[in-house]
Amino acid sequence: MLTNEQLLFKKTKNKAQAWTFPSSKLASLMVEKYNLEKERCFVIPHAFTPFKSYYTRNKGDIIKILYTGTFYKSAFTQEFKIALQRIQNTSIGKKIEFTFVLSQYDDNSIKWLKDTLPNMKLKLNIDFVNFSLYLALT
Repeated sequence: MLTNEQLLFKKTKNKAQAWTFPSSKLASLMVEKYNLEKERCFVIPHAFTPFKSYYTRNKGDIIKILYTGTFYKSAFTQEFKIALQRIQNTSIGKKIEFTFVLSQYDDNSIKWLKDTLPNMKLKLNIDFVNFSLYLALT
């Protein structure tokens, strides 16, 4: 029997534009285990370099980046913040839509997000059922 998380992953694995992982070892494991396309899997924020290529289905598509879970600004470097701000000023950056669905955060983290990504979408305290519905509707 699959957990709710496994069911959600199974339903979205071929629809998501990208997957992020906290380590390259985990990304490699998930690519192999679930037959994910390597070019859609990224490691954030442990190391960050300016984007050199982008995955879009069609030229002009919006690139949607969804971050879920815990967010504390202390986990992100100043360099990462600067890079995110620079990306927003590029032509491709104008096509990126950031959404943060946070279960744990503090006021400083919310301020960091709003200062860094003023156009991002922010969803707080969403339970799993409502989160699944949110994903289905976006």
